[in-house]
Amino acid sequence: LQASVLHLPSGKRASAIVYDGTSDLGLWRPPGPDRDLWDAYGEELRAVLEKERKRLPGHTLPPNGVLRLTPGKLHCDFLIWVASRPPHGDTESAAAPSLDKLAEVTRSVVEFVAQHDVVRVAFPALGKGRGEAPVADRMAAIVKAVAAYKEACFVAQKPSHIEEVIVCDPSSANVAKAKRMVERLAKAG
Repeated sequence: LQASVLHLPSGKRASAIVYDGTSDLGLWRPPGPDRDLWDAYGEELRAVLEKERKRLPGHTLPPNGVLRLTPGKLHCDFLIWVASRPPHGDTESAAAPSLDKLAEVTRSVVEFVAQHDVVRVAFPALGKGRGEAPVADRMAAIVKAVAAYKEACFVAQKPSHIEEVIVCDPSSANVAKAKRMVERLAKAG
């Protein structure tokens, strides 16, 4: 879908919005995805993350660990924070995960939301950060991972529970390129 996942049209309201962050639930202050989330969620995001961090063993999520957060000002039922990156450094943000890692992260998220009766889940192009892969490649990796999950559920003769997965980016060029990469697996919004 050509839209920011943080500002979905009301007709595409998601039960859960996914955000791939650091394992220590840290936010990088300069402009970028962490700052965009903070602006859309509201000022209480830091306090919510700090409260959740204190509850975690060792104060960190394991790799691909998934955490359910209140939605703040986001138009969804809850925010999913998934640990795709190590903590940020003092002078630079955390490195972006590889495309293979994005597939693992996506699988963790869809398994988690399937257990929580989520009907529609929205993903941005996960994997932003230093050394990130192109946006369309990241979007395609998410779609491929969801398709693999759906196929695995079909083979195991169990329901996937998720009716719709939305992968978003504000750029029509990125959406079009990603669509071409996965046209047999998904339909474009």
